[in-house]
Formats: sequence, structure tokens, C-alpha cells
Amino acid sequence: MKQLIFENPEILAVAAAQSFGELAQEAITSRGRINVALAGGSTPKVIYEKLAGLPLPWEDIHLFWGDERLVPITDSRSNYCMVQEALLKKISIPAENVHRVQTNLEPSAKEAFQLEMSNYFLSQGDHFLTTTTAPVLTTNAHLSGVVASGLGRKGLPYKKPFAVGEGLVPSLPFTDSDFEHILKSYQTELEGVQFDLVHLGLGMDGHMASLFPATNLELNALAQLTFPTPKLEPQVPRLSLSLQTINAARVKQFFVTGTSKKNILEQIKNGADYPAARVQNAQWWLDKAASTDE
Repeated sequence: MKQLIFENPEILAVAAAQSFGELAQEAITSRGRINVALAGGSTPKVIYEKLAGLPLPWEDIHLFWGDERLVPITDSRSNYCMVQEALLKKISIPAENVHRVQTNLEPSAKEAFQLEMSNYFLSQGDHFLTTTTAPVLTTNAHLSGVVASGLGRKGLPYKKPFAVGEGLVPSLPFTDSDFEHILKSYQTELEGVQFDLVHLGLGMDGHMASLFPATNLELNALAQLTFPTPKLEPQVPRLSLSLQTINAARVKQFFVTGTSKKNILEQIKNGADYPAARVQNAQWWLDKAASTDE
């Protein structure tokens, strides 16, 4: 495990932004552009805020997302929404260089869906949300066999997970055809792309991007639909780069901060087979609080 250890998250973010700039210069000089897969999370957000202040050749920088929550782009849980606020609004980058996951929906459709579901659950009572004999409202072939969540009262995400076919499936204004369209659209964006740089975070369950312990990591695809580990918020379907796409990248950088990640880092260091451990030749950027080195 190649580790770079920094005093605190702020210093790490400054160094990561500088690394981004150096890799961009190298890639643009060699290949005319740089392809980067961005990450969600609090540490990457600080990095992207630092990037916004650097004089980078954004006309030659192409931004993708390593994973995305399948929610509308104005939703605070959206990784695109975070990057837009931290970086995109502050720089001048051609629109065609921003390759986001197409999760935008008409607000009227979203609101109608939430109202319909809210009214339905209100009419059934709370007991409906605690049984596994409830009728399935919609089927999602892409998420078959994974855990999904329903809607609670007033259209808010309900915390109890349900298995597809046994209870409620994803609480989103998307149909099966929407999921298929979103996946195919992003795979089209990814065709012929080799990433020069992939940013990654580490979950408490050992996941990275949106590849979780129960995810099929052997899938032969550029990207795939996934659903998070039960109790890991937010409980919404995801789209993620596949493990093979991530491993094909020239540079893979994990950003991990805080004492809460020490245990999972120690397990990975000792050979535990989590998704994050399957990333080949990765750089692990840690702050002292996360580092397992004494």
C-alpha cells in the first residue's frame, strides 16, 4: 500500500490539487487532454474548492464522475451537485468537457411521484412500512437481489431496507426504462476513454466509488448500477464505474481522513478483500488521524 500521510485534511487537499495540476500538465502535453473521474464526499469537496483557485487549462480537462447517486441533479445528495458548487460554478470550462451522469428529471414528474407515494403510505399507516408482505410497487431488473428502500411519511426516504420482491423498491421518480437510459447514456460517454486520474474515497464497509461488498466486481462493463450496503446512507441506487474501468486508469488516488477510517484501513492493509482493496497500484492519501502507522 503506497501511502502519503499529511498533517491534516487541509494540507492534504492543497497537495492533491497541486497533484491534479501536475498530472493535467503531463497528460495534456503527452495526449492533448486529461480525463479525470471525480469523487463525492467531504474531502474531495475541499480538494475541488482548492482546484477552483488554480490557473488550469480547463479547455483540455475532461471531468467525469466515478459514481453518482441516482437522484435529480439539484438534490443535495448528488455528487454532481457538490462538484458544481465547489468547482464548476467558479471556473470557465466548456460544457462539452463536463461528462455527468444524466439523472435530471422534470420537476413536475418528481413532485407528482412524491405526492402519489406520500398519499399512498399515509393511507396505509406505519404498519405497512414494517412488513415484508407489502406489495411491490415497481420492479427493477437492474437492482434484482439487492437491498432497496421505500418512502416514509411525507415522501422522505424511509430508513428500513427492503429486499426487492419482498417490500418496497427504490424511492425515486425513476422507472426501469429510466435506469436503463441513464446507464446506457453514461456508458456511451465512457466509450474509448482511459482515465488519467481517478479520485476515490473509502467507505466504512470497505466500498469505493459505489462498488460495495455485495456488488459483482467481475462485471464486464464500463459502468454498472449498484445499491449500497444496508444502513449506509443515502439508501438510493447508484451508478458506478466498474472495477475494470477504475483499474485501467493511469493514476488512482484514495483520499481518506479521520479516525473513523482507521479500522477499515487496517483491515485492508492486512489483506481483507474489500472492494477498495481490489484497486491496483493505488495511492493512499491519508491524514494523520486516519493513518494506521504509529
